[in-house]
Amino acid sequence: MMKTASGTKMKRIKLYWQIRTMLLLWLTYATFYIGRVNMSVALPAIQEGQGWGSHRVGLIGAVFFWVYAVGQLINGQLGDRFSSRIFVFCGLLGTALMNGLFAKASSLLLLVIIWGINGYFQSTGWGPIVKTASKWVDREHYNIASVILGTSFVIGSTFSWYISGQLLEKYNQWELLFRIPSLALLVMAIIWVVFLRNTPSEVGLAKSSEEEVNVEAVTSHPGGKLKYPILRRAFVFLQEPFLRLIALITVIAGMFKEGLTLWAPTLISQSQGLTPSEAVKYSLAVPLMGLVGVFIGGWLHHILEDEAKTLIVLFGAGVLASIGVLLTMDMGNPILLGLSLGSCAMVSHGINVIIVSLIPMHYTDRASSLAGFLDFCSYIGAGIMSVVTGITLQLWSWTGVLVMWVVLNTMGVTLMSRGRLKLRSRG
Repeated sequence: MMKTASGTKMKRIKLYWQIRTMLLLWLTYATFYIGRVNMSVALPAIQEGQGWGSHRVGLIGAVFFWVYAVGQLINGQLGDRFSSRIFVFCGLLGTALMNGLFAKASSLLLLVIIWGINGYFQSTGWGPIVKTASKWVDREHYNIASVILGTSFVIGSTFSWYISGQLLEKYNQWELLFRIPSLALLVMAIIWVVFLRNTPSEVGLAKSSEEEVNVEAVTSHPGGKLKYPILRRAFVFLQEPFLRLIALITVIAGMFKEGLTLWAPTLISQSQGLTPSEAVKYSLAVPLMGLVGVFIGGWLHHILEDEAKTLIVLFGAGVLASIGVLLTMDMGNPILLGLSLGSCAMVSHGINVIIVSLIPMHYTDRASSLAGFLDFCSYIGAGIMSVVTGITLQLWSWTGVLVMWVVLNTMGVTLMSRGRLKLRSRG
């Protein structure tokens, strides 16, 4: 009887720590996004205030994405080897500093450099957070955990866009869009380092089987020396056929998702003849419907019980959603355009939660490394799309950009379908 009572007490204690940890992981990553997607709202205001062309301001986003991508390779690996508590704390402090400095910069070169460094600090977050979740959450609840974490960056984006739009409308100073997030990130850094515990064993709970995994066994010689340099080790995932396919799909998904997220307010502003602050109101459909997409992605996976099938369905929906934006852009109705863009966000966030959250959790001993590698692939695509979008707008129009969205989703359906058939035939 005493053993039963003791076991029940331990379960309650474990549940308390699981809820507390997941809440902290969620809140932390949502705060990371506050110091990141503020650029989407600020971009048209910076462009308008400085008189720069789309191809020039596009460099700010492109450099951020590329530095972030490389940072994911490095920090995804380091995140498997070092304390998440200290690692993410340093990242929060760094991105707080970069947001503060960005508000004081004026030249394009300085803005590009500072935002690029911010990209590196931002890359310290996702991998270690996924790793920490995999330590605390039971394997049968990974799908739920991935959906919960997936909502963090969507709600963080929504909050950031809303507050940024309000600040821009009231004060008409884009610099405030970076000063206030800087303070929020600093506060979050303190909360994180005080309250996070890396694993159940740190609070006296029994170690899970996942905690016993020796990460070094994946990447080391028996003698203990690293088998590959850190960047080369990141690409060992390409030895697995399924992950090779997922890496290519992730590049495509990143081009679609981040191309949409970065440029949506600018698209609405320029195509509908609105001021940047007015455009933000209609752009809020993007993160809000993106949140719905996270749940849809998790629900579809629960129903289909197959990552490849889920991605095929979502990319197919992406083709239709992109065509919808093409049809509504010239109707002169910003509400309808915002909803069409939101439907694209719904699809892209559903794809994203499957790729960078759910799949890495199944590789528990390499969760941070794989999450970092797939985020690298995603943001390589995002950086390419940022530059291509800017150039396309200079040479053509938004129609050209939207045609690319249709093509990207079509490629996703085709590659995922063919790849799945090849993988099945190999047994």
